[in-house]
Amino acid sequence: MRHPDLDLPAVIRGISLDGIIRIDLGLEGDWSGSVIPIWSRRDGFVGFDGAVLSHSTHRPSLELYFEGAWVGVHCFTHEDGSNVFDRALADRVIEWVEESVGRTAAPFQSIRSAP
Repeated sequence: MRHPDLDLPAVIRGISLDGIIRIDLGLEGDWSGSVIPIWSRRDGFVGFDGAVLSHSTHRPSLELYFEGAWVGVHCFTHEDGSNVFDRALADRVIEWVEESVGRTAAPFQSIRSAP
């Protein structure tokens, strides 16, 4: 059951996560130069280390990967003329994915156990 306080837009909550493989974080407009994996079914949450978290023109985004498809989610706020990674939104998306696929027990690294 999904946690009622995740506060995600309905369009995101409407995505079926049965076949989700991984979540990547990168900059829309420079995806190949900035993308890092942050969550997978095999490893759970692996962190944001190495991510570009702010840019003046490109927007931090999450991509939820499925077999043969992906769904992009803008994941930023505007601060001081830059697009800044919205960690709180990313945490909510990852928590929603983890609850939906039922993979939050050890040895699976959950967003809830991350610093």
